[in-house]
Amino acid sequence: MEKKICECCGAYLTDLNTKWVCEHCLTEYKKSFVESDEVQRLLNVANKTRMANKFIDAKNEYTNIIQKFPEATDAYWGRLLSELGIEYVKSDNDIYYPSCHRLTFSNILKEEDYLKTIELADEESKVWYQEKAEQIENIRKELINLTKNFDPFDIFISYKENDEFGNVTKDSQYVTDLYYRLTEMGYKVFLSRITLGQIAGSKYEPYIYSAISTAQVMIAFSSHKNYLEATWVKNEWSRYLELIKIGQKKQGSLIPVYFQMDPYDLPMEFDGIQGLDFANIEILKKLEEQITKIINKKGNLYQQTKYFKKRDISPIKEFAVNAEKIPQLIRRKLGDNQVTKELSINEEKTLQNGYKFLKNKLFDAAIVQFNTIIKRNNTNYKAHYGRFLAALNINDEYVKSMNHTEYTPFVPKDIDFFDLELALDYAPTKTIAKQILDDAVLIFKFMQYWNIPTSYKYRVISDYFKILISYLDDEKSNELKDALWEDYQFMNDKDQFYIDNLLLLHKATIILVADKSPDLYIKETSNLIQMLVRKNEYKYAKDLNDHLLRVDPYNSSILFNQAMITLRSVDDISMLESCVYENKLKALETLITRAKDPKNSVMRILDGMKKININLYLKQYKKTVKIIDTAISYLPNFDETLFVQELVYFGNAHLELKKFKEALKYFDEILEVDPFNVEALWGKVKSVTKCPRDIDIIDKEINLIKIPEYNTLINTTEDTSYYTDIYHHIKKDVLPDDQLLMISKKTVGFEERLNKK
Repeated sequence: MEKKICECCGAYLTDLNTKWVCEHCLTEYKKSFVESDEVQRLLNVANKTRMANKFIDAKNEYTNIIQKFPEATDAYWGRLLSELGIEYVKSDNDIYYPSCHRLTFSNILKEEDYLKTIELADEESKVWYQEKAEQIENIRKELINLTKNFDPFDIFISYKENDEFGNVTKDSQYVTDLYYRLTEMGYKVFLSRITLGQIAGSKYEPYIYSAISTAQVMIAFSSHKNYLEATWVKNEWSRYLELIKIGQKKQGSLIPVYFQMDPYDLPMEFDGIQGLDFANIEILKKLEEQITKIINKKGNLYQQTKYFKKRDISPIKEFAVNAEKIPQLIRRKLGDNQVTKELSINEEKTLQNGYKFLKNKLFDAAIVQFNTIIKRNNTNYKAHYGRFLAALNINDEYVKSMNHTEYTPFVPKDIDFFDLELALDYAPTKTIAKQILDDAVLIFKFMQYWNIPTSYKYRVISDYFKILISYLDDEKSNELKDALWEDYQFMNDKDQFYIDNLLLLHKATIILVADKSPDLYIKETSNLIQMLVRKNEYKYAKDLNDHLLRVDPYNSSILFNQAMITLRSVDDISMLESCVYENKLKALETLITRAKDPKNSVMRILDGMKKININLYLKQYKKTVKIIDTAISYLPNFDETLFVQELVYFGNAHLELKKFKEALKYFDEILEVDPFNVEALWGKVKSVTKCPRDIDIIDKEINLIKIPEYNTLINTTEDTSYYTDIYHHIKKDVLPDDQLLMISKKTVGFEERLNKK
């Protein structure tokens, strides 16, 4: 009797009555039925073909078995595995897991071959097939989810990289040259050796799947008839032909390019498809002519469709940040000046008296003693440090005390922190200097207990802060910065000096950021400007923003700040509303065309337009939409996917406002770029049926199957179960209440705002 072979490794299975076990990899099979010897022999041959990764040939062999033996369950299962390109790969724990080499465009559990397998299988076998199919479907979903973030391709080049001996084919060099020429023309091209070489990891199939499904043209290149029949090459172009067959690709979007071979040697599947001879001197011209008939744009650079004319942006030639305008922190070392004079006996006595007065809190008397020493000997660190403490009305005990409320330092307006610098510079050892610095830092952290009027408190503290951070490392400097801002939080924002002190602290602490990067300096300063704007402090905001413009005149955040200050607006939304009222579209466009990061400007405008006053949106509709459409028309310069997403959003927004004709404009625009975009097709269905929301389709019991866009939608390669569920519910009332509630809540928010106006 013909023995079965293992689907994972190809070894023979051992019959253990209740199950089969592979002699080699020990994989277990719970299938109970037995095929005839003839069928099993044919299945074994087809299985070995599939395990050699010759999926198309294996699929044909399984089909031949099915034609002769329509009840051969394993033939349907094997054909399904071939369709998906399933190879079982041994993991580290010696268990074989399915690896998907040929992603399909539909759920495996809905495939005809799977359904036929389940129909023919007995109850025990059925469970085994279901478990394996669900395992494969989970892998397929995981891989397809990976493709959602990939950028679309324009052209896919299919070719043979290595010959049967492992040597690089001459085709590889020809297609490389072709790749660069097509890229220079503006197309985004998939060439496995280059494109996959830029990807870390080994899961290449999602990238190949994404490239095949998004590319509008496939070039099948070959210099030998056998190359196009090679397993992986045939796998690529056959999948592409399937997409043409189901209408996802235009007829003629597969272009065979042959070199030094007879065009009659092209595969029979290419019959009726015009090929191009690579040896023709005008091959590039002919190729481009054929490509442009299929692709209405060059690369991902969208040109123009029915409603939107792409607005080009001239690149800013020079936008280097002027770092000279950014304040820099001067770093200093402890004990820079260690040349000191010895004190005389009388001077020693004077110094002792100074510290005795300091201990007894006789601060004025202490200062007199320290002045005497310093006049005679300016290098004495103890005298400088003592005078520094006395000027703050504190002593050593204050530093060591755990209770700093016993007496509160009264800090004079004209305190000079130069004494602290000299004490640190003239300390005889770095250990002594470090101890002085540590005490000075501790004193700074107790600033919340200082008795200083707000009129000059933070001027004094910021001067102190700047001296300390010049000696400290980044970690300790940031600790002081946090302590400083924490203290400031206790200040009443109604205080008349609130803003003056805010600017002082920013000026002092921003130096720590300036050392890291100009961008961080600009970001933090810009945040302060926006805070000043929200408090209507436009004069201060303008001074700071003018400074930033001298640092970086092309930064979009700075340009937006300037617009808000000019229009006396507190945020992007109110600024955009002012632009609508005052018809300042041209001024708004400069925020895009002048910026070195125009994409950021476009998205800020669009995000703001999604939130503007709904009454203004309706009353000034033409002006509002002109701003929206202008901003959207710049998006193809940076991201065509984002361009489509924004069209979808504003199309749905117009639906919720019941502007059905206007909504069609956005959805038709998407379908010009991507005829199979599911969201645009669904939006068009709602537009033509005058249903603002998805739930309205159900409530009105629309006969969806009669609408052409709906039929196109459900036949795309995307998961369209949501839309088919709606149709089934209209016909048979099958959806549960919670799902209906979810559908009823599905809006972009314009409807709620309209109802609240």
